[in-house]
Amino acid sequence: MTDNVIQKIESEFTTLTAGKKKVANYILNHSREASYLTLAKLQEVTEVSEATIIRFAYTIGYGGYTEMQNAIREYVFDVKNKTTSTSKSYVETMERDRELIQEMAHTLDVKQVDDIVTLLHQTRTIYIIGNNTAYGAAYWFSHVFANYKPNVIIVNRDQVNRFLMDVSEEDCVVAISFPRYHKDTVHFIKNAKKQQACIIGITDSRLSPIYDISDKIFLAKTNRDVSGYNEIAPVISLLNVFVTRYRERYKDEVKSRIQNLEKLNDSSDDLIE
Repeated sequence: MTDNVIQKIESEFTTLTAGKKKVANYILNHSREASYLTLAKLQEVTEVSEATIIRFAYTIGYGGYTEMQNAIREYVFDVKNKTTSTSKSYVETMERDRELIQEMAHTLDVKQVDDIVTLLHQTRTIYIIGNNTAYGAAYWFSHVFANYKPNVIIVNRDQVNRFLMDVSEEDCVVAISFPRYHKDTVHFIKNAKKQQACIIGITDSRLSPIYDISDKIFLAKTNRDVSGYNEIAPVISLLNVFVTRYRERYKDEVKSRIQNLEKLNDSSDDLIE
């Protein structure tokens, strides 16, 4: 499948000059406006030369500004069609989740997954952090994984610094972060890395502030709706891969913990069958 203009910009972003990054950021954040701006107008809003814009178009694989702008229009039109409200919008949302999950499945590195599972098993303490819409995924992952392994901690925003006091090279952090990225997540993993903990990042693109900080990275696109909120089904699906693989590889340990948990649940009588 051919990359669209946004994917091409993201793949080249880290190699761009400062001037070209201004053009890239404008298109990434204002793709609809960029689809109809003249070269002179784009030069005005980005405050770079027209020559820089043309060289930017060449860098991301287009024959010039006109060809790049046509690609932007095609992208905007495609997005508009996918987000147009219909009586079956709920079905379209689920279909988009399915597409994102399938796309992720095709690119997922099985060895990388196994390496992460090994790391999670060997580490002393697993700290899991996610804020805003990422918190739901972080909480789900911490809740399930704590059934399989001791010392799994969800990092809440009001306890960030307290948990940082105990992080060491024996620990790892699973950081989940999506737009709009939260400063507390970045703060926690930057300091955890200084304390030599291993950082596993789950985010949406190479432009994410946690991308370069992470020792291990997984990209997971979210089904972001028109209001700007991230629908996290694809992220949960990725996390479930780790959960399932961990359960398969360490089934005896997991089975023993689950059995003990069930006994405790039965004795406490706090669950409804």
